Amino acid sequence: MKKMTKLQSSPFTVPDWVKWTAIITSILFVLGLSLSIWIYIDVYHDRTSSHAQATTLVLEKTELETIDDVSVYHGKETVHIMEGAVGNGRSALVYVQVDDQKVLNVIQDEDYLSISEMKDIWKEECDGCAFRDIQYGYEEGEPVFEITYIDQQDRYVFNYYGLDGQSFDQRFAFKQNQ
Repeated sequence: MKKMTKLQSSPFTVPDWVKWTAIITSILFVLGLSLSIWIYIDVYHDRTSSHAQATTLVLEKTELETIDDVSVYHGKETVHIMEGAVGNGRSALVYVQVDDQKVLNVIQDEDYLSISEMKDIWKEECDGCAFRDIQYGYEEGEPVFEITYIDQQDRYVFNYYGLDGQSFDQRFAFKQNQ
């Protein structure tokens, strides 16, 4: 009688379920990564897509010759804020509403404080507060500074000031959950 010998198996042989699990996991990972990249690019494009329209509008309808910075403020309406220089070499702020194709305000540099000057004024008023951010904004038809910080009661605060540094009648404070 012949003796049956057991065939040797390859040391790299794994069960089929492990192969399929690895293949499916790899495919799902690649699909998830591709979707994440696509969403990021799409959202970023939407965020900056109206900058070109706002820039064109400002250069056509105002005396601004160069634009140094473009920011967007999302209040009741979306307002683009352009920082740049007018013909005489002085700086100016221009507030534009792209949807309505209109320039809301043009403010020469002698009529507003710089962000660093406003931050210094705020520091004097709010001793013991933790500064987070400052930006130009547009509330109730007026150009403003929006300052965000943590106050002495550990609340997250949005405080608004006029461009001349005077307190604006709007302030929001949110209690932080611990």
